[in-house]
Formats: sequence, C-alpha cells, structure tokens
Amino acid sequence: IQAVLSKPIDLILVTLYHFNLLFPIKQGAWQLNIRSQAPIGRGLGSSAAVILSILGNLIEHHKVSLSSRERLALAQRIESRQHGTSSGIDPATMIHGGLLQYQTGSKIIKLPAHQLNAWLIDTGAPDSRTGECVEHVKTLNDRIDWQAFNKTTNTLIQALSDNKVEQFKQGIRQNHQLLILLGVVPSHIQIFIESLHQTHDAAAKICGAGAVYGDKAGMVICFSQQPPSGLCHDYGFSCEAITLQPKGMQIERLTSTEDCS
Repeated sequence: IQAVLSKPIDLILVTLYHFNLLFPIKQGAWQLNIRSQAPIGRGLGSSAAVILSILGNLIEHHKVSLSSRERLALAQRIESRQHGTSSGIDPATMIHGGLLQYQTGSKIIKLPAHQLNAWLIDTGAPDSRTGECVEHVKTLNDRIDWQAFNKTTNTLIQALSDNKVEQFKQGIRQNHQLLILLGVVPSHIQIFIESLHQTHDAAAKICGAGAVYGDKAGMVICFSQQPPSGLCHDYGFSCEAITLQPKGMQIERLTSTEDCS
C-alpha cells in the first residue's frame, strides 16, 4: 500500500480523483488550505479528517447531494488507499459526531454521552504504519478469539448504559489485554499503561492501530479521575483532556476575506 500513497499530497489527489469519478470537478483555479490540530501519524484519524474536509467542500461547491451513508462509503474507499483496508470507524465518527457504536456492515448507533474523565496521551508517532498493523493482524486471524473482543465491547456498552464507571474501566483494561495478544502494543507502552493502572486507578489502552515494532504506539486513551500528568512527564509523553464533540462534521461558507473552511 505504500506504493499507492507515498507522499502526503497523494491523499489529496486521490480524494479529488474519486470525487471526480462521481461528479466532474468544475474547471478553474482551485486552492485548498488545510489546517489541523490533530497530530499526524498517531492513528487518530488525521487521514479521514483530510478526506472528509475536502469531500465536504467539494460537495458544497458543486451543489451535489450525498447522504451520510454515501459519504462514509466514499471516504472509506479513499482511506483504503492509505491504510490498505479501512474499517470506516474514523470517517463515521467524524460524520456523525458524539459517541458511536460502530460495527462494519451494521447500523451505526449513537450512544448517550457520559461525563467520564478521559485523557489523550501522545506516546509519539509509531515506527510502523497503520497498514502494516492491519496486515500483521490478518496473519493472526485464525488464532485470535474475536468473540472475546465482541464480549468486551458489549461489556463497555452495557456499562455506559448503566452508568457503571468501574465496570466500564474494567472493560477498557480487558480490551488492553486483548490488544497485547494481537502484538500491537509495544512492551514499553505496556509498562507505561500498567503503571497508569496501578498509580492512578486508571483504565487505559492504545487508541488507534498501535505498532508492530518500535517503542512508540501513537495515542493512548486513559480514563481516570485526575490527569496522569506526572507519569506522562516521566515518560516524556504529552497529555490533554478529551472533550466529546456531539456534532459531526460541519461545512461553513466564510467571507471572501477568509480562507475556505
């Protein structure tokens, strides 16, 4: 997959290409100004964000109609050029916003928001790409108990529904152990997460593809009453609070003196 998109601008070009297949792009002098606060290469959905921002603007400027399902399918098709096989979870989250129950091929269910104290910890860009992690997991497919993942997910959903914080945190810890079995949690990050569990009564797991080699794993999501700033500082990691955005992607037409959004 690295031979398809080898430079950041390739993702922009392939997005334009796929849109043009459906709706011929108007001729003219086009200028795309992309600004993002999302860390790049951390498994946090920056690729999906770029794809959807470009598609959203193209849809707006060409006055075409695409349902949320059609936008998701198109974004997922484009993202697969970047990662090999897109699950669709990143673009779906951005399209709909809020807290989602997502399973490929099933109806997307929007869950009620909960006031959980959550923190996003940046362990650094992984040395391996998302596509490499996907291919690695495929080689283990016959040896992985996927029902255990399903059971853990259901535990998390039920805990949120019943507003049982400790049960939810236990589900996060179980998911972390399952991800270790997949081989996508570097040993250095395993030690860090175990320290979070012991010193902060926390529940943490990688948030993204993880890594199949190297010491960095992108983002870790942590649920704890207080921010684990001290421990993060000791490891050289940054930490910031998570605020749930209830709305999905929005298109705004700005004045002529401002950049397009």
